Amino acid sequence: MIYTQKKFFEIHDQLAWILNNVSPMERIRGGFFMVANPVNGVALFTTITGEIHSNKVAALSGAVAEEAAQLAANPGQDTSFLCLTGNPQKEVASAIRTRGFIFSLAGGPRETCEAILFCLACRLDQITLKEAEGLALLTSNQQFARIWKAVPTEIQEPLFA
Repeated sequence: MIYTQKKFFEIHDQLAWILNNVSPMERIRGGFFMVANPVNGVALFTTITGEIHSNKVAALSGAVAEEAAQLAANPGQDTSFLCLTGNPQKEVASAIRTRGFIFSLAGGPRETCEAILFCLACRLDQITLKEAEGLALLTSNQQFARIWKAVPTEIQEPLFA
């Protein structure tokens, strides 16, 4: 399968759509997002979505890269929460393993970032809703169910079918 820049921008658009449709309680104003190679954690695509204060760009960029690398280094894990190393950046970022990628997001509380990534991966048919619910249960993520309900239910065609 060939991945194009257009496909990665479509992923960004889906993420922006989710961020704009969650309730204000779970909303993060913006974040740094990365799609990474699941084997080595190397960035395939990085972008800013929403609003990030200029003094946070470097820290958030580093956080998504670290989360992706940590998850890639632990191939038996599907979420960076299960690879916790005590790094304070873990509180502002999360990464999840999908069928073909690692998705990483920084910019809000870890639990919220993880829940948003679960929603994104489900919308893109990169994990099933049942898989997302299982991972949310495993990581004690209380945000996922609320955020999933807040995201409108019309699912667009999977990008990587």
